[in-house]
Parts: sequence; structure tokens; C-alpha cells
Amino acid sequence: GAMAKTVSAQGVFHDCRALGSVTLDFTGGEMTSISYLFNQCNRLEIVTGVIDLIRVTDTGSAFAGCVSLREVRLKGLKVDLDLSACANLSTESVKYLVDNLQKVTGKSITLARAWQTAHQDEAREYAQKATAKGFALTFR
Repeated sequence: GAMAKTVSAQGVFHDCRALGSVTLDFTGGEMTSISYLFNQCNRLEIVTGVIDLIRVTDTGSAFAGCVSLREVRLKGLKVDLDLSACANLSTESVKYLVDNLQKVTGKSITLARAWQTAHQDEAREYAQKATAKGFALTFR
């Protein structure tokens, strides 16, 4: 789609409080920033399509306030990512993120404490997988 060549997706859907689901094509691997991408999209539940983060260096507040988010496919992460607002994330979304991480050193992914509580076995399993790729899975 037309979005595939987007270099910065900064704030594209910032504060879209009515957005419930969105289909996008961010598979080009051209993006360098997704900061504020879905910031405060508090009704957003489903993002259809893969968001390719292979070149992304800035994820600041990309998912801040995304309290309803269930499905999102994030690929190629190499920097810190805060998903702590997303207590309702599906285990498939987290598994996809972890399975598709780049190998790095000393980075972290922050998930909701409520997510960890709801999915204790997965939390342990994915934390081990993430650690093997240089990411600490933290919960808050």
C-alpha cells in the first residue's frame, strides 16, 4: 500500500481515540521512527498487518495508553519498547514480537504486570527467548 514507503510513522494515529482497528502495510522496512504511532489510542484493539521495525531506532510512546490493544505484529525490534499499557495483549502478539527480535545487547521490552499475572507460563518462556536475543522482558 501507499504507507509501505513511510520513513517516519511518527504520530500517524496519535490521539485517535475512536480508532478500534486498523489495517496497515509497514512491511517495507524503511521506517526509522514509530514514536507516538498509536499514542493514547485507548480503544484500539486490533492492528492488522506486520509492522517492520528492522530500521526503527525510536519507539517512544508508540503504544502509550493503548489499554485495549489485543493484536499487533511487531517484527525486527532492535531497541527498547514499552508495551506496559497493553495489559490485554494476546500471547500470540508477544510471541510474534519475541520470535522476530533482532539480536542485540542490553535492550528491554516492558510489558504490563497484569499481562504477566494472566500468562505466567508464557511470560517465563518468552522471557528466556528474549534474553537469548539480548532483551530483558520486564513487567510494570
